[in-house]
Amino acid sequence: MPIDPAALEALRLLLDIAGPDRVVVIGASVPIVLIDQRYGLAVGRTTRDVDVVVRATSGFEEAFESARPEQVGNLVVPMASVAACVLLKFVAYNDRRAERVRDLIDIVHCFELYGSEPDPRRYEIGEPEVDGTPVSYDEAGAYLLGQEVAALARRGSLAPVRAVLASIDDEYAWPIQQILAEERRVVDNDTRRLELYRLFRVFSSRLQGFKAPS
Repeated sequence: MPIDPAALEALRLLLDIAGPDRVVVIGASVPIVLIDQRYGLAVGRTTRDVDVVVRATSGFEEAFESARPEQVGNLVVPMASVAACVLLKFVAYNDRRAERVRDLIDIVHCFELYGSEPDPRRYEIGEPEVDGTPVSYDEAGAYLLGQEVAALARRGSLAPVRAVLASIDDEYAWPIQQILAEERRVVDNDTRRLELYRLFRVFSSRLQGFKAPS
């Protein structure tokens, strides 16, 4: 999914005005575009959804701390890490759950792709178990992101993440229902709801007992 040229031009102008040390791309669409391209899933559509933050006095600290230069079109821009984007997606969804279903979809998309081949990290997690069941290769992206979000997040940021996770208490929880409705699958909803619940459980396991810095 390439970035729309008009969105790239707007981003270039913002970088020129504010300076690259005060701007970071945090919107999920751009990191997800990069994930898709890295794993061979880019398609012929374009996106104008390029969300950025200009550094002020406080807020979005995780996005700025995790930012690394990334090539986006013909620009090199500070890009928040996938873990930071997942963290902020949880915060956004928790704030307006009825309106922010796309945030859940983006989180699941990251769970399913992050760290997959050719990235070797899914093979490097060892043989952990969650709820008495070994974490599979397909679930390892959620495991890795749970580790990275736990390491990155500050205490105030983890509270809404934990609130969302607490609401996903079984495969019939409302967030799971929202995802299924958005995905509009015709068959295998029962299998899919179990897969989704398991991904959130694996992610959640890395946050249990973790105390983020203030």
